[in-house]
Amino acid sequence: MGGKPLAVVSGGSSGIGSAIAMRLFADGYRVAVADLSPPTRDISAGTFLDLPGCDISDADATLRWCAGLESGNGPVSVLVHSAGIYPGMPFMEVDPTTWRRIMGVNLDGFFHLTRALLPGMISTGGGRIIGIASNTFFDGTPGLVPYVASKGAVIGMVRSLASELGPTGITVNAIAPSITDTPSTRAIFDDAAFATLVAKQAIPRLAVPRDYAGVASFLASEDASFITGQTLIVDGGWTHA
Repeated sequence: MGGKPLAVVSGGSSGIGSAIAMRLFADGYRVAVADLSPPTRDISAGTFLDLPGCDISDADATLRWCAGLESGNGPVSVLVHSAGIYPGMPFMEVDPTTWRRIMGVNLDGFFHLTRALLPGMISTGGGRIIGIASNTFFDGTPGLVPYVASKGAVIGMVRSLASELGPTGITVNAIAPSITDTPSTRAIFDDAAFATLVAKQAIPRLAVPRDYAGVASFLASEDASFITGQTLIVDGGWTHA
């Protein structure tokens, strides 16, 4: 089934997910991107498996996508859930539809992918599950209540699932990024807002997606086989534990 281990990265078509997908490919993985719009760059060169898009907020669609992936490529060794949306607004402007849409991608997507891919990991005696959380959970950032709630839930899922899966050889961890320079954040924040946020950090520069790629690579590696249930805060020192 291809020889190399298989990794799935949700939200891997852009931003943090894309940087992680590219790093895992460089590490020797076959990489499948679960995203509404599959990546188009470098497919001809074999960087990513050529797969259709996937709406990870849809349980049945995600199960079908994962079944199709594994039927032709074997069980997945690494799952990175990076897909996330974060519309900012005061809490009283959040309607139930907006709340459900954010939870659908940020939290439900993590559940759907994990539920679909976990049997394959268990059958091979190990695996790595990595959720992308956010340092906003520790900061309590205003104007992002649904997003912060969803990322807190990702951390909770990681902690509990790690305890449950410990005997299987599967580790479950999270990475909590800071505000990051991506096309989606550029659509929300201007340079002045970025400067205000960066001023909170010990390292006075704006994070870029590759700042998290090496962390994900480490958590996916054998070197991290005794680390589970943890959330690694990677935010330039914004959060002081």
